[in-house]
Amino acid sequence: MVSHSPIASRLSIPVIATNDVLFGEREDFEIHETKVCINSGKTLNDPNREKIYSGETVLQIPG
Repeated sequence: MVSHSPIASRLSIPVIATNDVLFGEREDFEIHETKVCINSGKTLNDPNREKIYSGETVLQIPG
């Protein structure tokens, strides 16, 4: 189990699991990609540009 779980148990705080979150809304990813392209002098449709992030780094709500 995660090393934080004894602390959570002692403090009665539920433990949750989540994905790596970088953006609150999926639309924020597109804005971020545009800013990265502007900074690097690339275009969104450049097949050689580095793609570090994906649309999956958005906060995902279950259900």
